[in-house]
Amino acid sequence: MFLFCNTSDASVLIPTEACVGDQSDPSSGVENVYGYRATNVCGYKRSDGVGAALGPANAGQIPQRWAGNVSSAFFTTTATPDACQLGRVGVIGGSEDYTGAPYFSAMASARLGCDMSHVICTPAAAAVIKTYSPNLMVHPLMRQTSSDGSSTANNHDQDPDKVASPIIQMLSRLHVLVIGPGLGRDPLMQATCARVVAAARERNMPLVLDADALQLVQRDPALVKGYKLAVLTPNVVEFRRLASALGIEDAKEGDTATARADALARALGGDALVVDLEGGKKRSGGQGDTLTGCIATMLAWRKAALDGLWEGSSEEWREGTGEAQGSETVRLAAFGGCAVTRECSRLAFAKKGRSLQASDLTDEVHQAFLNLLGEEEGNDAKL
Repeated sequence: MFLFCNTSDASVLIPTEACVGDQSDPSSGVENVYGYRATNVCGYKRSDGVGAALGPANAGQIPQRWAGNVSSAFFTTTATPDACQLGRVGVIGGSEDYTGAPYFSAMASARLGCDMSHVICTPAAAAVIKTYSPNLMVHPLMRQTSSDGSSTANNHDQDPDKVASPIIQMLSRLHVLVIGPGLGRDPLMQATCARVVAAARERNMPLVLDADALQLVQRDPALVKGYKLAVLTPNVVEFRRLASALGIEDAKEGDTATARADALARALGGDALVVDLEGGKKRSGGQGDTLTGCIATMLAWRKAALDGLWEGSSEEWREGTGEAQGSETVRLAAFGGCAVTRECSRLAFAKKGRSLQASDLTDEVHQAFLNLLGEEEGNDAKL
């Protein structure tokens, strides 16, 4: 499992399943391309002994090694994929009070390049979200707790197993599932999602959990602990709650944000990777939803590439075993989604300044992708 937490100056990726290398001995640190120690929370040590952490980068640039790995692992610009080979992403969220968050997540996924973006929400939210864009497929399958006190025995709409059933049936049509944007803390919604997460894990399906879906992890860490295809994206407040639920002590004076992230990573059996590309200077609500959508599309591309659906995708990743097909490619997908989101924020803030809103990031997704990962020179495919 991987965990992103946004700090003021960086995004920290924490693989919570033990991955390559050993950070227990500071003297064994290997310097990475920017001079940081791989034993530091700013990096992890690969099995080949090369520190792969990211250090300061200029705006709009990322280390070419990582850009090349993301590009070769997940997509090709030398062939035209068939229909739906660029990914089908589902977003579970959206309730009576929250309709924007699932829209931002699903649209970021679509703008980055997935073929189909689905939103699974309550009927009240569906009626609203359908008016936002005709490009999204909206399914009113979720239910909130009835206000009239109807019993579970007499009302199937109040039985989480019954509510979850049609959603679980949809999983075979999706490549990646995002859970949490606009979900809320309604008991029935939470119980339904717990069942969907368990079903997705049984199917070895990539998951991105954010916002109120993290309440599930707080109550039952075993739901995703050790699952290499799960990515968590808490903000600062959600991070503190997760840390508390896992018994991690409060930050001590002098502790840095990355040190606290490292503590949570260790509690979950993992390491940390810092992505500190320049972002915007305003953190408006909804930016995290863009992050979940971007990571989801990258994970969908990962699956397509590993399944050999794209002619020309790197044989290194398609034929690799172990790490190459496991946590390394998930790590690259999470890194790629985070990098694109931070570049979205930078581009949007340059245009909008303090008036920046989450919808402004949506408009910058494709340009951010081109800036960071780009296309081969002379290629007009614009994948």
